Amino acid sequence: MPVIVGLTPKADRSFQKKRFRCNRCNRTWPDHPVTRVPCPTCQAPAGRWCRRPSGHRAADLHVDRERAALAVAFLRCAKVQSE
Repeated sequence: MPVIVGLTPKADRSFQKKRFRCNRCNRTWPDHPVTRVPCPTCQAPAGRWCRRPSGHRAADLHVDRERAALAVAFLRCAKVQSE
């Protein structure tokens, strides 16, 4: 089973918006790479955060969406690939 890489938001003061950083290889993305695919659980479109059944923004992205992002190679970690 592939390893799902932990990502944390990182403040980018030059653009005043969040960037996401891999906790293992320190690669950064301007948006969360998992949001580049639609969510099979809540049907959130690509580019949008996952939603709770009530319609509110979910605290975390759905695991099925993370797996979909791994399958299409949007979520890659240089450190995981070299291990």
